[in-house]
Amino acid sequence: MTGTTLAIAAPWLLETAAATDRAPALEILFWRGDRRNHLPRSESRLYWHLFDRAPLDGDLPVGALCRYADIGEAFEGCWLKADPVHLVADRDRVMLTGTVTDLEPHEIQSLVKAFNDLFGEDGCELEAGAAGLRLRTPLSCAANTTPLDEAIGRDIHPLLPDGPDRLEWHRFLTELQMLLHGSPINETREASGRLPVNSLWLWGAGELPPFVASPWGSVYTQDGLVAGLTRRSGGSSDAVPDSLAELEVFGNQLLVLPAPNTEGRELSISSLEEQWFLPLERALRTERLGRLLLYPGNGWEVSITSGRLRRFWRRCRPLKEAF
Repeated sequence: MTGTTLAIAAPWLLETAAATDRAPALEILFWRGDRRNHLPRSESRLYWHLFDRAPLDGDLPVGALCRYADIGEAFEGCWLKADPVHLVADRDRVMLTGTVTDLEPHEIQSLVKAFNDLFGEDGCELEAGAAGLRLRTPLSCAANTTPLDEAIGRDIHPLLPDGPDRLEWHRFLTELQMLLHGSPINETREASGRLPVNSLWLWGAGELPPFVASPWGSVYTQDGLVAGLTRRSGGSSDAVPDSLAELEVFGNQLLVLPAPNTEGRELSISSLEEQWFLPLERALRTERLGRLLLYPGNGWEVSITSGRLRRFWRRCRPLKEAF
C-alpha cells in the first residue's frame, strides 16, 4: 500500500539498542533509510514537533495537556507535570537518580491528600490521573523548567525552575521535600526495601493550548502528552498493540513505543526485533507499508521505503556507531 505511512517514535531506542549486541532488522532500517539528524533530543519536544507545533523557547504545556488527556474538557490555569522521583545527596550535589514508578494507588492517594492539606491554602493543587500527577500553581507560568528525561542522572541544582518566581519555586520545593521526608508512605516503602519518593520533579509549565491540528489519522500511545495533543486535535488515541501483526496499517499513523524496563534491555530489543522491526522490514519489502518514519532518539529521523531497503551497498553496522 504505497500511500500508507507509519511513524514510530521511540526516543529511547538508539541508546537501548546500542547497549546490546546486535539488532539486525533495526540496523537495516536505520542504515539503509534516509537519515537526518535535525530534531530535538528532548522527548517532549520531539512529540510536540510530530504534531507540527511551532518550536517554543520556554516550557511546553505538558502538564496541561496530560490533564486534558484525562478529562477531555477545557480549563484555565497553569499546570505542570509532577513526577515522583528519588534524589540522592552526593557531597555538594543532589542527583536525580530516576523516577519512582511502582507507587500503589493508595500511596498516590495519600501523597495527593498530604500535599493538598499542606499547600491547598496557597492556591496549589496536586491531582492524579491516568496520565500521571500534575500540579496547579498560582506561581508564574513563565517558569523555565527541565524535562524529566533531561534531568535523570544529573545534579538538580542548575536544573530547578527558573524565571520570575525562581525564589518562590525553590522555597516551595524545599517545603515539599520536607513533607515527603516525614511521610508515612516513605517509611513503609523504605522498611520493605522500596525506593522512597523524596521529591516531585516539576516541569512542563503552561496553560492548555488552543486547538491542535494533527497530521495523524490514527495514534497509538501510552504517553500522556501525545494523548493530550491527539485529544486536543479532536481525535482519540488507542493503546499500543503488542506487535505489528495486531496493527491494521492504513493512512498516516503515529505509534509511540513505550520504553522497556531498565532491567532486561537485551531481551527487550530481541522481542522488539521479533514483534516489530523484522515484520516492518518485510512489510516494506512487500509494499504492504509504503513508508516508515522512525524516530529512535538523539535527534534522528529515518525515512525508509521498499526502494531504500534495496541499497545493499550501505553496510549495516552496530547502532552504537550512530552516536
